[in-house]
Amino acid sequence: MSSPDTHTTTPTPLTPGSYLADESALKRAFDLEFNAAIAEARSKLGDATSLAPRVVETAFVNVWQQRGSLTAHEQFKTVLMTEIHHGAARALSRRHAA
Repeated sequence: MSSPDTHTTTPTPLTPGSYLADESALKRAFDLEFNAAIAEARSKLGDATSLAPRVVETAFVNVWQQRGSLTAHEQFKTVLMTEIHHGAARALSRRHAA
């Protein structure tokens, strides 16, 4: 019996217990949620939609820093959306102060 070729297998889905256990898990989460995260950031930023990629990038970094407390995808999404909301508010505040 041969072992599966690890170079051709598909990535494993994010599952509880392995949630954001390493950078590849973060990459999978990023790939799954990026479009929704960008759309959410744009909706919060009004006419400053060009700031959305930076807001989302910062939100993912903040989530990565909190990864030890995340155990499920729904929890990840909630924390990510909260970070996007706060990040958009900070970006708008900085923009209006300039």
